[in-house]
Amino acid sequence: GEPSRYYENDSGDLGVDKLYYYGKNHLQFNDDVFIGFCLRDSMFTALTTDIEGGLKVGDNISRLDDFKYGKPKQYRNQYMLYWHCDCPVYLIVENGIIKGIDYNDPM
Repeated sequence: GEPSRYYENDSGDLGVDKLYYYGKNHLQFNDDVFIGFCLRDSMFTALTTDIEGGLKVGDNISRLDDFKYGKPKQYRNQYMLYWHCDCPVYLIVENGIIKGIDYNDPM
């Protein structure tokens, strides 16, 4: 669908950054290559290839109890998936409910 907002920034040698906003969420690209997302509502599903049915904002963190790539690491109200990789996924959790899902490829 059409984004609610769009932002583009030419960073010269670092390429062209593009952000597509959909409500409270955004998807980020650099030179038309997907590099990250920030999800703050249930409009999008993340991790669909690693978790049956994917993971959404509003899900209970207990959905990851048997996560095949290892137990999420917790630091305060944030959890990290794939913490052993260069590209972790961050989960913002309040009272056991996922309030945000963030990912950014360091390229």
